[in-house]
Amino acid sequence: RAARTFAVCRSGCSPTSPPARAGQRADKNGNAHLWGIIGEQKEAAFASKKVILTAEEIVDESVIRSDPNRTMIPGIVVSAVCHVPFASHPSYSQGYYDRDNEFYLAWDKISESKELTQKYLDEWVFGVKDRNAYWKKLGEKTHKRLKVKAQYSDRINIRVGTEFFIFMMPLKWACRLKVFIMPLK
Repeated sequence: RAARTFAVCRSGCSPTSPPARAGQRADKNGNAHLWGIIGEQKEAAFASKKVILTAEEIVDESVIRSDPNRTMIPGIVVSAVCHVPFASHPSYSQGYYDRDNEFYLAWDKISESKELTQKYLDEWVFGVKDRNAYWKKLGEKTHKRLKVKAQYSDRINIRVGTEFFIFMMPLKWACRLKVFIMPLK
């Protein structure tokens, strides 16, 4: 179904499945990169008996290994990996698409009524074959509105050597030692 499944867990119990949405990208082994506001995705995965991980894209293992700091969910806790683009909608997936604020505003009104909520569920959850059908039903206008532009950060150019230790010490110590990071030319 198009709807995402969320685990409901009371204090002291272990969820049988975590939130289905897990990462921006993952490899076939389930090692997942997450960035942005990640919420409790990592904790839910580790607390779960089985993890079904969805990702915006499935990438080669070398991509995941190239940036280990983003690997929030390791493959050892993952039972299955699914390629599900746009699975976070109406929320966002940083770097892939924006939050659908129009949807949230409409949902505020819909959720005030049991009848409107059921009508919405029948049309948008139970009435679509799969996630691709859901995304297609949203339409090109919505797709265009949610598209994000690439915004790359500047490179960090440092000289190789003692800088590793500088990053691990307070700035006042680095200044006392008269060690400064110089940009590469």
